[in-house]
Amino acid sequence: MTPNPREMMRAYADPTSLTMRSMTVVTPLLNHDDPAEQAAEMPSINGICTARALARFYAALIGEVNGQGGSDTGLQVARCAS
Repeated sequence: MTPNPREMMRAYADPTSLTMRSMTVVTPLLNHDDPAEQAAEMPSINGICTARALARFYAALIGEVNGQGGSDTGLQVARCAS
């Protein structure tokens, strides 16, 4: 089922929605520009890189990038699924 973008935006705009309550459970709210937060290790939250570096990372998961990376144990599933 594909989420309806309007419903998602409505949920983000409503401070009483479960979506907003789950996103604001941390007090004080996270500030992703704060160097102290950037230094913390928070999986799936504060990875800092350029768009090019992120693209190379994902490309390397499924194959070689400029003669480097790519492994038989990488995400070969992604190659098979596409």
